[in-house]
Amino acid sequence: MTDNQDPYSRPIDHLARRGAIDAPALLIGDRVTSFGELDAGVGRLASWLLEQAGGPGERVASWSAKTRLACLMPLAAARAGLIHVPVNPLLKAPQVAHILADSGAKLLVTNAARSDTLGAEPARRMRRTGSEDRRGSR
Repeated sequence: MTDNQDPYSRPIDHLARRGAIDAPALLIGDRVTSFGELDAGVGRLASWLLEQAGGPGERVASWSAKTRLACLMPLAAARAGLIHVPVNPLLKAPQVAHILADSGAKLLVTNAARSDTLGAEPARRMRRTGSEDRRGSR
């Protein structure tokens, strides 16, 4: 068994607080995000998710390509006390609709094109954003 170097466990969102503020934390394409920017982005997204979802303990889903927002979602959901439901970006709309219904997600964060493939039925059950690059992606 491996010795635990850090006996204090922390929520996953604390990853954004583990480096020096100006140290690189995330690289997507040619854009470098520092730990300070990452932590601020996680905080903004967490606040927005909590407001949209209605309160801690709710489920929030994301269905997106590998974007900065996709990296922030699990961290922000944890910080907000929400349960993140990541949806494989390769799945088709009927499979996604099943996952959303089965999970009880109150919010789906996705882009307009993906959202449009779901039709009206899932829209009656949850709020959908219009963009994958909503809050926290700056």
